[in-house]
Amino acid sequence: MVILGLGSNVGDRLMYLRQALKCLQQHADIKVCQVSPVYESDAMLPPNAPNSWHLPFFNAAVACTTTLLPYAMLKALQEIELQLGRDQQHQHWGPRTIDFDILYWPGVAINSETLTIPHKGLYERPFALWPLIDVYSDWDYPRDILHEWNSRFTGNAPFGTRQVTYRIDDSIVGEE
Repeated sequence: MVILGLGSNVGDRLMYLRQALKCLQQHADIKVCQVSPVYESDAMLPPNAPNSWHLPFFNAAVACTTTLLPYAMLKALQEIELQLGRDQQHQHWGPRTIDFDILYWPGVAINSETLTIPHKGLYERPFALWPLIDVYSDWDYPRDILHEWNSRFTGNAPFGTRQVTYRIDDSIVGEE
């Protein structure tokens, strides 16, 4: 089960996440199996980022299966990002209509300039880790982190991350 992270902090964030999910569902080599609830968080920014970059993110995770290999999956995700209006010349950590990350791929460890699996910094980013756990609860992760972050709903976790009532799929919030 490959776990993808999706994020948006420009324009109609929910619409961009829904369009990204639709593109994944329509891709011949990707089968979407499960979709997490949506989380909202402050943007993770570099020091001295322009004020215009301080836009909150909506994030979700998608569990899927694929016949693609990791670098081919990355290329497919980048093509979807471009299709959904992501600026090809975007600045690192700048605002974006859609952002895909490969959070986890069973049995795969890659650390290259263009791709890192599992995703770097996952344990410091509740906006990525909580959605991942929502779609892959059997994944072995350091459970003490969640205790430090407290509830998913309070916004007390790093980046003010909190689960919101929106969904990007057709399921109902709280439905298992």
